[in-house]
Amino acid sequence: MPNWYGQRTVVLLVEDNPGDIVMIREAFEQSLTPVQLYVVSNGEQAIKFVRRTDPDAPRPSLILLDLNLPVHNGIEVLANLKGDPEFLSIPIVMLTTSRAQRDIEQCYSLHANAYIVKPDDFDGTAEVIQQIANCFLGLIALP
Repeated sequence: MPNWYGQRTVVLLVEDNPGDIVMIREAFEQSLTPVQLYVVSNGEQAIKFVRRTDPDAPRPSLILLDLNLPVHNGIEVLANLKGDPEFLSIPIVMLTTSRAQRDIEQCYSLHANAYIVKPDDFDGTAEVIQQIANCFLGLIALP
């Protein structure tokens, strides 16, 4: 969805599974909410992107974060970003295969905005992405 400046909303996907990246990218392309999707494949890249060590990197309006990542896992990325007041306002949606109660509780204790278990197929993924887009990029006003 274009923001009030008329630009596409920036979404950062932090995912290392190429198949999931393709499904999520295609799901956003099919959704009614056009976004500018950036993808990084490990936790270190995610932290650098958000902290804008590359001055050309835009500030994301929404982060979709997997738990099981190389270098720094999703819990470490979440703790790093939500522990910094500068990034506390960026919604982070955990999008992962883990159904473990301890993972869910830990993510919410670190201020994740949502915890969603990834569907196994494209139709399920497309539905989840549409729901995320409707909620976080349509219904909810972002900073």
